[in-house]
Amino acid sequence: MHRFGAGIALDRDPEAAASAAAADAAAALDGARADLVFVFVAGAYGADAVRIGPLVHDHLAPRALVGAVGVSGVLGCGREVEDEPAVSVLAASLPDVDLTAFHTLADLGGLPAVPDGSLLVVLTDPYTFDIADLVTRLGTTAAAVGGLAGGGGAGQARLFRDGGVLRAGAVGIVLPASVARPLVSQGCRPVGPDLVVTAASGNALLELAGVPALTKLRDIVASLPPADQSLVRNGLLAGLVIDENRPDYGVGDYLVRVLLGADAERGALIVGDVPRVGQTFRFHVRDEASAASELQQVLTSAGGGGAALVFSCNGRGSRLFTAPDHDAAMVERLLGVPSAGLFCQGEIGPVGGRNHVHGFTATLALLN
Repeated sequence: MHRFGAGIALDRDPEAAASAAAADAAAALDGARADLVFVFVAGAYGADAVRIGPLVHDHLAPRALVGAVGVSGVLGCGREVEDEPAVSVLAASLPDVDLTAFHTLADLGGLPAVPDGSLLVVLTDPYTFDIADLVTRLGTTAAAVGGLAGGGGAGQARLFRDGGVLRAGAVGIVLPASVARPLVSQGCRPVGPDLVVTAASGNALLELAGVPALTKLRDIVASLPPADQSLVRNGLLAGLVIDENRPDYGVGDYLVRVLLGADAERGALIVGDVPRVGQTFRFHVRDEASAASELQQVLTSAGGGGAALVFSCNGRGSRLFTAPDHDAAMVERLLGVPSAGLFCQGEIGPVGGRNHVHGFTATLALLN
């Protein structure tokens, strides 16, 4: 039987916080060993943050530990703590599961075999590790969930593997599909109609439905209600359908990317991806209500679990939602399971059967 427990501590003393969060997580295991531990630490501890991973490891002595220090803050147990000292811990008793935490550098040396259908939970330093290489290696055979947790420059990351601290690369663990599955909430909604890409070059979207993309954008925005026009002015996103074989498209069927700008001379839009001719495209907007609605839909459809790891964009939290503890509280309310997580500088999760790096997204690993 698998058991899970979580703890979050806001004590400013790193030793006290590590001890309290670890103890609360272990208490829910009813005496079972903590085989796998995830530890997330707020960067507000400063130089002391690096001590907390090894301290939690000493307290729980798991077979495997994975974690990181985040610049913004942590989540867990229905709470979100931003820009203040806090430690969030998730402990799992998985006696029948092989567990080996890994550390890999830019060459992907040290990355273990990733069986088909498994889930890789991974935390990376974006300054020393190109997540695109890992995504390419995984292809469509395995899912990855996690986040970018750099420290502001090369050599400043603080990643935890077992009892050690690492300053570069990526750390993580491979879990079988029977133990973990991914959830992704991109936090936006479509506006305007679905359109077919009829001309593109690299990341330049040249034509939509046979019309210059910039002209089509202006026509669509002019037809939107005033509230949506206001959201467009705050930032417009590009939604690219991943699987064209579906009869219609809903939440999770679009890969949402930033619109980087426009090329007036060509009448083109510049997309943060590479659109292909024939692909279905739809404009998207992001606001508090859209982000809340999509996360609710994703969690409601999840079908339950034993625990949740949550990787939320540092542009969410109080920077997006008026209600405190938004993502963590919704996980607590709708899933009702122990949870822990980190605010990240980019979130990793699959959309349409392929792994991607996202922004303003919440990705989750639901453990069973």
